[in-house]
Amino acid sequence: MNIERKVKQKIWSKEHNYFLVVQPGLENILKDEITSFGYDIVQETTGGLEVRGKLDVLYDLSLRTRVATKILFRLSSFKATHLSDIKKALLKLDFCLFWAEDTKFDISVTSKSSKLYHTDMVRDFIAKEILSFSGKNNKNYILDKKSKEKLLVRIENNEIIISLDSSGDFLYRRNIKKKVNKAPLRENIASALLLKYWDTNKLLLDPMCGSATFSIEASMIKNNIIPGFKRDFNFMKWINFKSKTFNFLKNKYTQNIDFNIQDIELSDIEEDSIDVSNENLSIFNGIKAKKENFFNILPSKKSGFIVINLPYNNRVKVDMDFYKKIEEKLLNDFKNWEYLILVSKNHKFNKLKKGNLRIKNGGILLNIYHGII
Repeated sequence: MNIERKVKQKIWSKEHNYFLVVQPGLENILKDEITSFGYDIVQETTGGLEVRGKLDVLYDLSLRTRVATKILFRLSSFKATHLSDIKKALLKLDFCLFWAEDTKFDISVTSKSSKLYHTDMVRDFIAKEILSFSGKNNKNYILDKKSKEKLLVRIENNEIIISLDSSGDFLYRRNIKKKVNKAPLRENIASALLLKYWDTNKLLLDPMCGSATFSIEASMIKNNIIPGFKRDFNFMKWINFKSKTFNFLKNKYTQNIDFNIQDIELSDIEEDSIDVSNENLSIFNGIKAKKENFFNILPSKKSGFIVINLPYNNRVKVDMDFYKKIEEKLLNDFKNWEYLILVSKNHKFNKLKKGNLRIKNGGILLNIYHGII
């Protein structure tokens, strides 16, 4: 059977499982997002969820999810206590249905509560087997630790799951930002919080915009701009890639794209942040960062949604009275406004309401404050 026919029979015509990786703490937001797309959840766990479908589902999710950080293509799952068990499973996998000749790839292995606990040994064994197979089939795959083409092997309680990284770069890398400021907020975190808390009919004020992450994500949510419209994905290099299907989906979501943004205001006190933000916002119309001190701002409407990602004092040092002044400013000048504030767990507000959501940004545990003043 030639390779084109095998791809049609074993990849195109069948359904596959896709695991959407998400930052711990954001699982329920991801679940709400994926179900809003009309997909059923096959399995849920800490750090992600699984969806099943044909290749168009993988393409659709990759283009549309704002919350997930990676999508993994599930290849196989099996019990294993010895390397021989892995070899039997590998013999059943057709990497030639994914990788073209001379493909560079890497292998990542994690192990927990299993007999096969030596991850380097497992990695070396799998690499040797794959290279042996490819040599016989004249595919000449190349092991390269720098490659974005990754085979992911997860071992837990003697259960092994083998997956391919279909995304490549993390999905929060939208390829929209041209520059980043110090202590940036990840795009998927900003989007997740906006999806959970923000009513898009409300004016959004981002008065400490940094590199404009919140404003960019809010603009895309408000105008229903898919987050993946400017980037590529690993699966586009696979030989089973259905370019017509992918382009059809992408065109469907982008043919009436509207970059004219209304009711999003942003500012910062630092000139560098203003320059960075406006360069990052260059694809949008009607939205521009201006230099302004938050403590001098008066709301332009009687109510709205104010979002602030405060310095955590871990990366950007600030006077501790700064947080107290923030609270006083909000309570005095933003009556009837809804707030969403991110702050390091080491800093607390006295009168603002703290939510139950716990997440990390850059390894720093955050408290999320949300409510109406």
